[in-house]
Amino acid sequence: MRRLEMKPTIRDVASLANVSPATVSRVLNNKPVREQTRKKIESAIQKLDYYPNMLAQNFVSNISYHIGVTMTERKGLTAVDQFNPVLLQGILEVAKNRNYSVTLIPTCEGADQNNSLVDLFRRNAIDGAIILDPSDNTSLFFELLKYEIPAVVIGRIPKNLPIPTVDTDNVEGIYLAVKHLLRLGHKKIAYLSAPLNYIASQDRYAGYQKALAECGIGPNPKLVLEKEASFEGGYQGMLQFLAGDFEATAVSVYND
Repeated sequence: MRRLEMKPTIRDVASLANVSPATVSRVLNNKPVREQTRKKIESAIQKLDYYPNMLAQNFVSNISYHIGVTMTERKGLTAVDQFNPVLLQGILEVAKNRNYSVTLIPTCEGADQNNSLVDLFRRNAIDGAIILDPSDNTSLFFELLKYEIPAVVIGRIPKNLPIPTVDTDNVEGIYLAVKHLLRLGHKKIAYLSAPLNYIASQDRYAGYQKALAECGIGPNPKLVLEKEASFEGGYQGMLQFLAGDFEATAVSVYND
């Protein structure tokens, strides 16, 4: 029976390049060494077809080189289903350039995503997290702080929490849209909202109310409808508007 060849080790690379294993390690971790030495080591790595043992490296450094990305699964086709893949593509590109991998953490809408995220971090399976499309789940944010999980949230979170976020101005966006309708002469403007348990939904609804209030128009519950943020939700919402005693002359919606 043919004997399996042993995989080359870091010591084999060091021996071929006539350097110490520590110097090889510096090259593998992109730390500064003399250019001539780096070329010798890279040549030895290529000749031996050497691949570093990432599991062993991660164990020693306590770094997994994985980033967790949470994504909420929803029923039906939603605008978020088109938006999140664009964000994910950007995350993957940057992670790849930094030699990181991305671990997706799918969660069902309304489910507790805290346990899986915290568990992965405490087992050193991820080094940090990116939270896409967060609901008004304050317990998740407190868990991030409690376990000191490095994280960035795509979307707004409750104020006074020291967690980095990337977001658009949801209040201003809807405010400008409604102001445009008001300038066109509309006074009865309906609003089709996504579920208000999402902070972005709350902000956009606030923008709608702000624009009306500036023109002295009070709230009218009959002109506000809350539906799922999906194509089907938008369709059913407009049907419900039109089926009743619909007095509005224009409609502002949560998104397209």
